[in-house]
Amino acid sequence: MTEDLTTEAKKLDAPGKKVTPEEFLGPNAKLVDFDDLVSKPTPSSEFLTLFHALIATYVFIVDDLRHFLLISSISTACG
Repeated sequence: MTEDLTTEAKKLDAPGKKVTPEEFLGPNAKLVDFDDLVSKPTPSSEFLTLFHALIATYVFIVDDLRHFLLISSISTACG
């Protein structure tokens, strides 16, 4: 049994070899649902990301406009 594990370990440690989950887990691979292991963004988190991006853009534009109006009012008052 130890020889089997050593042989398998050497196969998996071969440089440049990519090991699939099925190769790594062997006959137990069918017990694991690989799709559940990979997290996927939920629609609500995608919406929130878009919402936050829009809010950040709005804040940037409003701040820039406020700065422009301040500069314009100062130059009008001085000139």
